[in-house]
This record gives sequence, structure tokens and C-alpha cells, in this order.
Amino acid sequence: MKDRKLLELAAKVAGIELDWNGIPANGSPWRMTGEGDDRGPADTWNPLTDDGDALRLAVKLRINLEFYVDWVVSSCDGLRLVTGDVYQDEGEMTGATRRTIVRAAVALGEYNERSRHR
Repeated sequence: MKDRKLLELAAKVAGIELDWNGIPANGSPWRMTGEGDDRGPADTWNPLTDDGDALRLAVKLRINLEFYVDWVVSSCDGLRLVTGDVYQDEGEMTGATRRTIVRAAVALGEYNERSRHR
């Protein structure tokens, strides 16, 4: 799945409305609209590149992380919706963690959607 789609789905699960302006501001082409998050609307949002955005997303959705020698795994709200990313060295660990958080948010949204249709 492309990064843009991952971010759209993760934001939806977190209840964050986004506007894609296409021109990166502070490293993100996404701007929050509506209420935004705890920072308010109009701030940029990209948990794939911003540690703070990733942490806020993980806390809001109660995403748990487990770290192993060369990969990170997430689970959500007592569900073992396993998502994970492999990293080669410490330098890649932070990016893999952010991506795992976003993927966990998407997996939680997909799980919730399937549960509603049962």
C-alpha cells in the first residue's frame, strides 16, 4: 500500500481530518483540518516521518510495541493485529517503528470495519 493511502486510513481511524496540499510544509504535505489533534487544526501531520505524530497516534489508539533484535511488532487494544517491520540497524529502527504504528492503525481500522459488517 502506498504511503498516501496508509496515512489517509490511519488518520480516519484516529478521527483526524486531513487535507492534501501537495506542497510539503515542514516535511509533510498533509495538514489537519477540523479539530485536528491536541495541537489543533492546520498543523502538519505525518506519522511516517514525524516521531511526535507517530507517538500521538500510538497513544490515541493504544498501540503496543514489542522490539526484537531486528524487527518491531505492534498490537492494538488487546487484539493481536500483528504488523511489523524489519530493520537492519539502529539507524533504521525509528523509521520501522513509525511505519509499524501507522500499519497497526490501518489494521485496527480494517478490523473495526469487518466487525461492523458481521
